[in-house]
Amino acid sequence: MRLILSCAVLTTAAIAHGEPAATAAGFALHGGGYLQPQLRLRANDPVAPFDEDGFRVRRARVLGRAERTIGRVDVTVNLESELTPDFRLLDASVAAASCLPGGGGWRVEAGQFKAPVSRQALLSDSRLGFVDKPELASLAPDRQLGAMATLNVPHAPMARLSAGLWNGEGVNQGGNVDEHFLFAGRAEVRLLGRDAPLAESALAGRALWLGGSGGREARNSGDTTETLTTVGGDVAFALAGVSGSVEYLQVEHAFSGDARPAYRANGVVGQLAYLLPPLGVAGRLEVAARVEEIDRNDTVPIIRPGDPDQSLRYYTGGVSWYLDGHDLKLQVTGSHIVEVEDRDRTGGDAAYHNDTLLVQVTTRIER
Repeated sequence: MRLILSCAVLTTAAIAHGEPAATAAGFALHGGGYLQPQLRLRANDPVAPFDEDGFRVRRARVLGRAERTIGRVDVTVNLESELTPDFRLLDASVAAASCLPGGGGWRVEAGQFKAPVSRQALLSDSRLGFVDKPELASLAPDRQLGAMATLNVPHAPMARLSAGLWNGEGVNQGGNVDEHFLFAGRAEVRLLGRDAPLAESALAGRALWLGGSGGREARNSGDTTETLTTVGGDVAFALAGVSGSVEYLQVEHAFSGDARPAYRANGVVGQLAYLLPPLGVAGRLEVAARVEEIDRNDTVPIIRPGDPDQSLRYYTGGVSWYLDGHDLKLQVTGSHIVEVEDRDRTGGDAAYHNDTLLVQVTTRIER
């Protein structure tokens, strides 16, 4: 039994197991999805773009999984698609996994899926303790076409190693135009909660995970080759209703073939949450706070307030009402945003009003 449980984290997809909706060609079929309607209110500023208030469907995802066991190998096919504002394929991969002696296990996956860089980037958007991820997650390579191998180390199954090779062209790019590859990997030690799901909050009980990840890729653009080197580390825990995480991620951008200056993008985030004891109402309430900072270019000055590369610091507070864990929840977060980079390239004032309030409902259905 210990052998099976020790490698279950490798052979189980992000979608929770349930009775299959159907079978085909020996595969048990599972389906589902999640919907996230959202209200966004942002302080208006005459010089900054994208500050319109209103409702939107933030995400409308369809999930699918097919499973089959062949001998001692579990084969899984995963699909995830976004329906709004237009249809977009996100995940499309096939994986094979099995157990090893000493509580270990192995898994290989090929297709389109997330490169293993940054805990925040790897989290499902439906399993967050806040309405949205911190800006740091946008520095990671995210979904790519490629292949990856994962090992739960035999006789030390709390240690998990992943490494792979991807095209590095981004999501839904059918070919490797520049013929360069993205190399990425992650090392993780799960001291507590080895089989806990990858999710925020203390809903799943105790956990203590330490992780580090990195990647390297080259991109051709005319006569210029841009080399990106990514490194980061993270710690996440949950204990007695208290949960939190700290993460740092940086990307070094170096250029050859022209006079463009090298620069660094980096982000850091720390967050803490407390799951309140049952209060006699349905579900559980959680209060949370987060501090983060993002700097997308530490060398080139910004052009104007609201520039996409402007360095910002966020102070965010939130309340989550988990009616059925992460499958049905109402979340409210408010962010006070400070312009760390408050001068443009001419020395002009680059501060602007951008405090934001988000209200979101998540409904996740799986079978």
